[in-house]
Amino acid sequence: RNHSVLVEHGGYACIRDNIISDGQLCGVSVCERGRALLISNHLQANKGPGVCSVDQGDATLVKNVIKGGYEAGVLVSKNGTALLRGNEVLENARPGVVVCRAGSAMLNSNKVHSGREEGVWVCELGSAKLFDNEVFNNAHAGVWASSKAQVALEGNWIHHGLGEGVVVEEECSNGMLRTNTIHNNRGPGVVVSSRGNAELRGNDVHANWGPGVAVCLEGRALVVDNRIHDGLEAGVLVSSSDAAATIEGNEIFANERPGVVILSHANPTVRGNMIRDGHENGVWVYEQGRGQLLSNELFNNAEAEISISSGADPLVKNNLIQHGDHLGVDIGEAGAGSLQGNQFFGEGKLHILSKPSSNESASLTMTKTRNNFFYMHRIRVPSGGRRHTK
Repeated sequence: RNHSVLVEHGGYACIRDNIISDGQLCGVSVCERGRALLISNHLQANKGPGVCSVDQGDATLVKNVIKGGYEAGVLVSKNGTALLRGNEVLENARPGVVVCRAGSAMLNSNKVHSGREEGVWVCELGSAKLFDNEVFNNAHAGVWASSKAQVALEGNWIHHGLGEGVVVEEECSNGMLRTNTIHNNRGPGVVVSSRGNAELRGNDVHANWGPGVAVCLEGRALVVDNRIHDGLEAGVLVSSSDAAATIEGNEIFANERPGVVILSHANPTVRGNMIRDGHENGVWVYEQGRGQLLSNELFNNAEAEISISSGADPLVKNNLIQHGDHLGVDIGEAGAGSLQGNQFFGEGKLHILSKPSSNESASLTMTKTRNNFFYMHRIRVPSGGRRHTK
């Protein structure tokens, strides 16, 4: 059948210390309730996947090298299962690991890198749990979940990819991301879109070329207690009215673009975050963006701590805004909003600046302010410390 090794019909094989290369199809195929344990093998340049677990096959891979295949490094499909621990999967023409068609896989402490497509692709009702893996230098996303996939990522290091770090999208795919480090990818750190759902907790997302976290096009995301920083774009981007996001308790800092961007009728809840030291605004709401900005701390951003323009209308409530000698809240042309119960620290005439529309037929800005507190002094913010007034 042109597989180099075939384990099927309930058979069991232990495959150890072999070189399996240049096969016409799979290097090792485990199918039809077959079971296989692969230890310390070198699988290379097979025309099909290096290892297949399909049709209720069950494969365990430990400390193998799976390199340079013409398809995926590992394929888990059609109710197959696989456990991968301590393997190196690299330089394959398709994704390093594919889990699809109700396949299920657990990946622990593997290196998946230098592939020509995704590092790990989970799709079509596939499910995967990834713990403590290093995924890097892949041509597309480090981890991509689509088409009703279920993924859980914890403690992974996903970096230096040529696309996104992690994508969760399409048809109610679900992603749980905890304590991962996602950095230096040439796209966004994390994308949630197209009816995908994701929860991000305790991750460190930094130095990505796109937004640290992007939620758009019917994406749903809960983003809690993460560090999102030093990116080349916005820290968090929420775009489109059908996207839903709660951004809570994060530290968002030192991004080249605004810490949080809300646009295109998006209406996220942004609560209890520290948004600081950005190279532009702390929060930018525009193009009919809405949003609820509640109990955040904003300081040391290079431009206005909050900028509202182009038909935007957010609720800005109970925030601590230290703006120093630049603008606290800048309400631009056709901007609106409601400012309630905020504390402003800095130059008095710069607490709130509201600009009328340049269009004579347009109404002036319609911003409501109530029960805000204005202080001429600043807050001293020691590096890494608590805030104190002086």
